[in-house]
Amino acid sequence: MRVWNLRGILLVLVCGALLGLGGWEHAARAGEPVGLDTLTVSLWPEYDREGVLVIYRGTVAAGTALPATLRFRVPKTMASLGGTAGVDDQGAFHYYKPSVQDLGTALEVTYTTPYPAFQFEYYDSALQVEGEARSYTFTYPAVYRVGLLVLEAQEPAGAEGFATEPEGALADDPLGSGLKVRRWAVGAAEAGQPLTFRLEYRKADSRLSVEILGLPTPGTSPYEDVPQERPSGTPGWLLAGLAAVAVGAVLAAAYFGWLRPRQAAAEPAPRPQARKRQRPHRRPGPGAASRTTPSSPARFCHQCGAELGPEDRFCPQCGARRKGV
Repeated sequence: MRVWNLRGILLVLVCGALLGLGGWEHAARAGEPVGLDTLTVSLWPEYDREGVLVIYRGTVAAGTALPATLRFRVPKTMASLGGTAGVDDQGAFHYYKPSVQDLGTALEVTYTTPYPAFQFEYYDSALQVEGEARSYTFTYPAVYRVGLLVLEAQEPAGAEGFATEPEGALADDPLGSGLKVRRWAVGAAEAGQPLTFRLEYRKADSRLSVEILGLPTPGTSPYEDVPQERPSGTPGWLLAGLAAVAVGAVLAAAYFGWLRPRQAAAEPAPRPQARKRQRPHRRPGPGAASRTTPSSPARFCHQCGAELGPEDRFCPQCGARRKGV
Protein backbone atom coordinates (compact mmCIF):
# COMPACT_ATOMS: atom_id res chain seq x y z
CA MET A 1 0.00 0.00 0.00
CA ARG A 2 2.85 2.39 0.81
CA VAL A 3 4.44 1.81 -2.59
CA TRP A 4 1.24 2.71 -4.40
CA ASN A 5 0.84 5.86 -2.28
CA LEU A 6 4.36 6.98 -3.19
CA ARG A 7 3.75 6.27 -6.85
CA GLY A 8 0.59 8.35 -6.72
CA ILE A 9 2.45 11.25 -5.13
CA LEU A 10 5.09 11.07 -7.85
CA LEU A 11 2.44 11.15 -10.59
CA VAL A 12 0.79 14.19 -9.00
CA LEU A 13 4.11 16.02 -8.82
CA VAL A 14 4.94 15.32 -12.48
CA CYS A 15 1.48 16.34 -13.70
CA GLY A 16 1.59 19.46 -11.52
CA ALA A 17 4.93 20.48 -13.02
CA LEU A 18 3.57 20.10 -16.56
CA LEU A 19 0.45 22.09 -15.78
CA GLY A 20 2.55 24.72 -14.03
CA LEU A 21 4.30 25.54 -17.30
CA GLY A 22 1.01 26.76 -18.73
CA GLY A 23 0.06 28.53 -15.51
CA TRP A 24 3.31 30.51 -15.50
CA GLU A 25 2.43 32.24 -18.76
CA HIS A 26 -0.99 33.23 -17.41
CA ALA A 27 0.60 34.65 -14.25
CA ALA A 28 3.22 36.47 -16.31
CA ARG A 29 0.48 38.52 -17.98
CA ALA A 30 -1.18 39.67 -14.78
CA GLY A 31 0.70 42.94 -14.06
CA GLU A 32 0.46 46.33 -15.76
CA PRO A 33 2.39 49.50 -14.92
CA VAL A 34 0.46 52.46 -13.53
CA GLY A 35 2.79 54.79 -15.41
CA LEU A 36 6.08 55.26 -17.23
CA ASP A 37 9.16 56.99 -15.87
CA THR A 38 10.43 57.93 -19.34
CA LEU A 39 9.08 57.70 -22.88
CA THR A 40 10.58 58.87 -26.18
CA VAL A 41 8.49 58.61 -29.33
CA SER A 42 10.56 58.76 -32.54
CA LEU A 43 9.10 59.32 -36.01
CA TRP A 44 11.26 58.07 -38.91
CA PRO A 45 9.59 58.90 -42.26
CA GLU A 46 10.71 56.91 -45.32
CA TYR A 47 13.47 55.13 -43.42
CA ASP A 48 13.42 51.44 -44.42
CA ARG A 49 9.81 51.16 -45.63
CA GLU A 50 7.27 53.47 -47.16
CA GLY A 51 5.35 55.51 -44.62
CA VAL A 52 6.60 56.37 -41.13
CA LEU A 53 8.37 54.11 -38.66
CA VAL A 54 7.09 54.97 -35.15
CA ILE A 55 9.33 53.91 -32.25
CA TYR A 56 8.43 53.99 -28.55
CA ARG A 57 11.38 53.71 -26.14
CA GLY A 58 10.96 53.98 -22.39
CA THR A 59 10.97 52.51 -18.90
CA VAL A 60 8.07 51.52 -16.68
CA ALA A 61 7.51 53.38 -13.42
CA ALA A 62 9.75 52.43 -10.51
CA GLY A 63 8.17 49.79 -8.31
CA THR A 64 6.24 48.14 -11.14
CA ALA A 65 5.99 44.39 -10.58
CA LEU A 66 7.74 42.42 -13.32
CA PRO A 67 6.93 40.95 -15.75
CA ALA A 68 4.75 43.85 -16.87
CA THR A 69 2.09 43.94 -19.55
CA LEU A 70 2.34 47.02 -21.79
CA ARG A 71 -0.52 48.53 -23.83
CA PHE A 72 -0.10 50.86 -26.80
CA ARG A 73 -2.81 52.61 -28.80
CA VAL A 74 -2.00 52.89 -32.51
CA PRO A 75 -4.01 54.33 -35.43
CA LYS A 76 -5.89 52.04 -37.77
CA THR A 77 -3.55 53.24 -40.52
CA MET A 78 -0.88 50.96 -39.01
CA ALA A 79 0.59 48.98 -41.92
CA SER A 80 2.52 46.43 -39.85
CA LEU A 81 4.17 45.86 -36.50
CA GLY A 82 7.90 46.19 -36.00
CA GLY A 83 9.59 45.06 -32.79
CA THR A 84 7.87 44.37 -29.47
CA ALA A 85 10.82 44.00 -27.14
CA GLY A 86 12.13 44.23 -23.63
CA VAL A 87 15.63 45.64 -23.13
CA ASP A 88 17.94 44.13 -20.49
CA ASP A 89 20.58 45.91 -18.40
CA GLN A 90 23.22 45.30 -21.10
CA GLY A 91 21.09 46.92 -23.81
CA ALA A 92 20.23 43.61 -25.50
CA PHE A 93 16.78 43.26 -27.05
CA HIS A 94 14.45 40.37 -26.19
CA TYR A 95 11.35 40.07 -28.37
CA TYR A 96 7.92 38.92 -27.13
CA LYS A 97 4.81 38.05 -29.09
CA PRO A 98 2.14 40.80 -29.16
CA SER A 99 -1.62 40.63 -29.40
CA VAL A 100 -3.66 43.17 -31.38
CA GLN A 101 -7.23 44.18 -30.55
CA ASP A 102 -9.51 46.35 -32.64
CA LEU A 103 -11.07 49.07 -30.44
CA GLY A 104 -13.13 50.57 -33.24
CA THR A 105 -11.43 53.95 -33.63
CA ALA A 106 -7.93 52.58 -32.95
CA LEU A 107 -5.93 49.40 -32.42
CA GLU A 108 -4.44 48.28 -29.12
CA VAL A 109 -1.16 46.34 -29.09
CA THR A 110 -0.33 44.39 -25.94
CA TYR A 111 2.72 42.36 -24.94
CA THR A 112 4.49 41.27 -21.75
CA THR A 113 8.14 41.83 -20.89
CA PRO A 114 10.18 40.86 -17.80
CA TYR A 115 12.38 43.96 -18.17
CA PRO A 116 11.61 47.53 -17.04
CA ALA A 117 12.99 49.00 -20.28
CA PHE A 118 11.14 48.41 -23.55
CA GLN A 119 11.01 49.31 -27.24
CA PHE A 120 7.89 49.09 -29.40
CA GLU A 121 7.71 49.81 -33.15
CA TYR A 122 5.11 49.96 -35.90
CA TYR A 123 4.81 51.34 -39.44
CA ASP A 124 2.17 53.97 -40.17
CA SER A 125 0.92 54.36 -43.74
CA ALA A 126 -0.56 57.83 -43.07
CA LEU A 127 2.39 59.75 -44.61
CA GLN A 128 0.94 62.17 -47.17
CA VAL A 129 2.85 62.32 -50.49
CA GLU A 130 1.99 64.92 -53.14
CA GLY A 131 4.73 65.06 -55.73
CA GLU A 132 7.85 66.04 -53.80
CA ALA A 133 5.91 67.34 -50.79
CA ARG A 134 5.59 65.16 -47.70
CA SER A 135 3.57 65.72 -44.52
CA TYR A 136 2.61 63.66 -41.49
CA THR A 137 0.63 64.36 -38.33
CA PHE A 138 1.19 62.20 -35.24
CA THR A 139 -1.20 62.25 -32.30
CA TYR A 140 0.24 60.78 -29.13
CA PRO A 141 -2.35 58.53 -27.41
CA ALA A 142 -1.56 58.97 -23.72
CA VAL A 143 -2.34 55.55 -22.26
CA TYR A 144 -0.06 56.03 -19.22
CA ARG A 145 1.08 58.89 -17.07
CA VAL A 146 4.66 59.72 -18.15
CA GLY A 147 7.29 61.38 -15.97
CA LEU A 148 9.38 62.62 -18.93
CA LEU A 149 7.97 62.55 -22.46
CA VAL A 150 10.03 63.42 -25.55
CA LEU A 151 8.79 63.55 -29.16
CA GLU A 152 11.32 63.60 -32.00
CA ALA A 153 11.24 63.37 -35.81
CA GLN A 154 14.09 62.11 -37.98
CA GLU A 155 15.01 64.06 -41.12
CA PRO A 156 15.05 61.61 -44.06
CA ALA A 157 18.13 61.32 -46.27
CA GLY A 158 17.77 63.68 -49.26
CA ALA A 159 15.03 65.77 -47.61
CA GLU A 160 14.86 69.56 -47.90
CA GLY A 161 13.03 72.14 -45.80
CA PHE A 162 12.41 69.71 -42.96
CA ALA A 163 10.29 71.36 -40.22
CA THR A 164 8.18 70.31 -37.25
CA GLU A 165 5.31 71.85 -35.32
CA PRO A 166 5.93 72.49 -32.47
CA GLU A 167 9.41 73.42 -33.62
CA GLY A 168 11.90 70.95 -32.18
CA ALA A 169 15.54 71.47 -31.32
CA LEU A 170 18.00 70.12 -33.92
CA ALA A 171 20.16 67.24 -32.65
CA ASP A 172 21.96 64.08 -33.74
CA ASP A 173 19.88 60.92 -33.81
CA PRO A 174 20.55 59.13 -30.48
CA LEU A 175 19.97 55.77 -32.16
CA GLY A 176 23.01 56.24 -34.39
CA SER A 177 21.41 56.41 -37.83
CA GLY A 178 23.70 59.31 -38.82
CA LEU A 179 20.69 61.51 -39.59
CA LYS A 180 19.50 64.62 -37.79
CA VAL A 181 16.39 64.79 -35.63
CA ARG A 182 14.08 67.54 -34.38
CA ARG A 183 13.33 66.97 -30.69
CA TRP A 184 10.49 68.36 -28.58
CA ALA A 185 10.87 67.79 -24.83
CA VAL A 186 7.30 67.76 -23.52
CA GLY A 187 8.11 66.94 -19.88
CA ALA A 188 5.50 65.32 -17.67
CA ALA A 189 2.31 64.14 -19.35
CA GLU A 190 -0.86 62.79 -17.80
CA ALA A 191 -2.80 59.78 -19.02
CA GLY A 192 -5.48 60.79 -21.53
CA GLN A 193 -3.67 64.04 -22.44
CA PRO A 194 -3.50 64.13 -26.29
CA LEU A 195 -0.48 65.69 -27.97
CA THR A 196 0.01 66.39 -31.68
CA PHE A 197 3.34 66.55 -33.51
CA ARG A 198 3.39 67.56 -37.20
CA LEU A 199 6.25 67.35 -39.68
CA GLU A 200 6.69 68.33 -43.33
CA TYR A 201 9.48 68.38 -45.91
CA ARG A 202 10.27 68.07 -49.61
CA LYS A 203 12.07 65.14 -51.19
CA ALA A 204 12.85 64.64 -54.89
CA ASP A 205 14.58 61.25 -54.41
CA SER A 206 11.97 58.52 -53.94
CA ARG A 207 14.48 56.10 -52.43
CA LEU A 208 14.38 55.25 -48.72
CA SER A 209 17.02 56.49 -46.28
CA VAL A 210 18.64 53.05 -45.93
CA GLU A 211 19.01 52.87 -49.71
CA ILE A 212 20.51 56.36 -50.04
CA LEU A 213 22.95 55.87 -47.14
CA GLY A 214 23.72 52.22 -47.86
CA LEU A 215 22.54 51.12 -44.40
CA PRO A 216 21.57 47.51 -43.63
CA THR A 217 17.88 46.72 -43.55
CA PRO A 218 16.74 45.69 -40.05
CA GLY A 219 16.04 41.98 -39.76
CA THR A 220 13.58 40.02 -37.66
CA SER A 221 14.13 38.05 -34.46
CA PRO A 222 12.12 35.14 -33.00
CA TYR A 223 9.84 35.68 -30.03
CA GLU A 224 11.36 34.32 -26.83
CA ASP A 225 7.98 33.41 -25.32
CA VAL A 226 6.92 31.28 -28.32
CA PRO A 227 8.30 27.73 -28.83
CA GLN A 228 10.28 27.32 -32.00
CA GLU A 229 8.33 25.76 -34.85
CA ARG A 230 8.90 22.05 -35.28
CA PRO A 231 10.53 20.87 -38.53
CA SER A 232 8.12 20.58 -41.45
CA GLY A 233 6.70 17.12 -41.95
CA THR A 234 6.81 16.14 -38.28
CA PRO A 235 3.23 15.19 -37.30
CA GLY A 236 1.89 16.53 -34.05
CA TRP A 237 0.66 13.12 -32.91
CA LEU A 238 4.20 11.78 -33.17
CA LEU A 239 5.61 14.55 -30.99
CA ALA A 240 2.82 13.98 -28.46
CA GLY A 241 3.58 10.26 -28.44
CA LEU A 242 7.29 10.87 -27.89
CA ALA A 243 6.47 13.21 -25.01
CA ALA A 244 4.25 10.53 -23.44
CA VAL A 245 7.02 7.94 -23.81
CA ALA A 246 9.48 10.33 -22.17
CA VAL A 247 7.14 10.88 -19.21
CA GLY A 248 6.62 7.12 -18.91
CA ALA A 249 10.37 6.55 -18.92
CA VAL A 250 10.79 9.07 -16.09
CA LEU A 251 8.10 7.36 -14.03
CA ALA A 252 9.56 3.90 -14.69
CA ALA A 253 13.04 5.06 -13.74
CA ALA A 254 11.71 6.59 -10.56
CA TYR A 255 9.81 3.39 -9.68
CA PHE A 256 12.63 0.92 -10.32
CA GLY A 257 15.37 3.20 -9.08
CA TRP A 258 13.68 4.43 -5.90
CA LEU A 259 10.41 2.75 -5.01
CA ARG A 260 11.19 -0.83 -6.04
CA PRO A 261 14.41 -1.12 -3.96
CA ARG A 262 12.48 0.06 -0.90
CA GLN A 263 9.75 -2.51 -1.51
CA ALA A 264 12.34 -5.25 -1.86
CA ALA A 265 14.08 -4.13 1.32
CA ALA A 266 10.81 -4.42 3.22
CA GLU A 267 10.26 -8.04 2.14
CA PRO A 268 11.95 -10.86 4.21
CA ALA A 269 14.96 -12.40 2.51
CA PRO A 270 14.47 -16.07 1.44
CA ARG A 271 16.20 -18.68 3.63
CA PRO A 272 19.01 -20.49 1.83
CA GLN A 273 18.39 -24.20 1.17
CA ALA A 274 20.94 -26.76 2.28
CA ARG A 275 22.83 -28.27 -0.60
CA LYS A 276 23.26 -32.03 -0.77
CA ARG A 277 26.91 -32.86 -0.69
CA GLN A 278 27.98 -35.33 -3.35
CA ARG A 279 31.18 -37.24 -3.71
CA PRO A 280 33.27 -36.39 -6.68
CA HIS A 281 32.46 -38.35 -9.80
CA ARG A 282 35.67 -39.64 -11.29
CA ARG A 283 36.47 -42.37 -13.74
CA PRO A 284 39.42 -44.73 -13.16
CA GLY A 285 42.54 -43.74 -15.00
CA PRO A 286 44.59 -46.00 -17.27
CA GLY A 287 46.00 -49.07 -15.46
CA ALA A 288 43.47 -48.94 -12.64
CA ALA A 289 42.30 -52.50 -13.38
CA SER A 290 45.88 -53.84 -13.25
CA ARG A 291 46.33 -52.34 -9.76
CA THR A 292 43.20 -54.12 -8.47
CA THR A 293 43.83 -57.56 -6.90
CA PRO A 294 41.54 -59.94 -5.02
CA SER A 295 43.40 -59.10 -1.79
CA SER A 296 43.05 -55.39 -2.52
CA PRO A 297 39.40 -54.50 -3.27
CA ALA A 298 38.76 -52.14 -6.22
CA ARG A 299 38.98 -48.45 -5.36
CA PHE A 300 36.49 -47.54 -8.08
CA CYS A 301 33.02 -48.81 -8.86
CA HIS A 302 33.03 -51.19 -11.83
CA GLN A 303 29.55 -50.00 -12.71
CA CYS A 304 29.76 -46.16 -12.69
CA GLY A 305 33.42 -45.43 -11.94
CA ALA A 306 32.74 -43.54 -8.69
CA GLU A 307 35.53 -43.58 -6.09
CA LEU A 308 35.01 -46.10 -3.24
CA GLY A 309 36.12 -45.71 0.35
CA PRO A 310 38.02 -48.42 2.19
CA GLU A 311 34.91 -49.51 4.06
CA ASP A 312 32.42 -49.15 1.20
CA ARG A 313 30.90 -52.52 0.22
CA PHE A 314 28.43 -50.92 -2.10
CA CYS A 315 28.89 -47.97 -4.44
CA PRO A 316 27.48 -44.85 -2.76
CA GLN A 317 26.71 -43.47 -6.23
CA CYS A 318 24.86 -46.29 -8.05
CA GLY A 319 24.56 -48.97 -5.34
CA ALA A 320 26.44 -51.72 -7.22
CA ARG A 321 28.20 -54.35 -5.06
CA ARG A 322 31.92 -53.78 -4.80
CA LYS A 323 33.95 -56.43 -6.53
CA GLY A 324 36.25 -58.56 -4.43
CA VAL A 325 34.18 -58.28 -1.20
